[in-house]
Amino acid sequence: MLRYAEVLLTYAEAKIEQNQIDNSVYEAINQVCRRAGMPDVDEAKYSNQAKLRELVRRERRVEFAYEGMRRWDILRWGIANEVMSQPVVRVEGSLLTTKNEEGDFNVNITGTTLEENRTFTVGKHEVLPIPQSAIDANPNLTQNPGY
Repeated sequence: MLRYAEVLLTYAEAKIEQNQIDNSVYEAINQVCRRAGMPDVDEAKYSNQAKLRELVRRERRVEFAYEGMRRWDILRWGIANEVMSQPVVRVEGSLLTTKNEEGDFNVNITGTTLEENRTFTVGKHEVLPIPQSAIDANPNLTQNPGY
């Protein structure tokens, strides 16, 4: 099963990576935003490949939260070592009614708690270990490097 938002954002990402930015890129992203009740993309603010890449990556992170796609995205983008080697912190606070110059709501952070210290090992963590039961069932399988 594939969500239509996945099709739209993948299309936009592919066009952006090829630097073929046209109205169809904005329209694909706008369809996802409109469905969520968000405004259309500010084409003046997101007018180049780098800014659009940033936008699509953020949209994917938000749109597919808790759907198990983030790991595959950051591996595909080549940022896993940077992103997955950071500590996981729980932030406590509240949303304020004021907005910053970017148009996002300000927040009042009242505390943070370290949840996990993560490390990403290049050459190992790009793949997952093969379960021992699968290796036992098929002697032609070998374990992935590092496991």
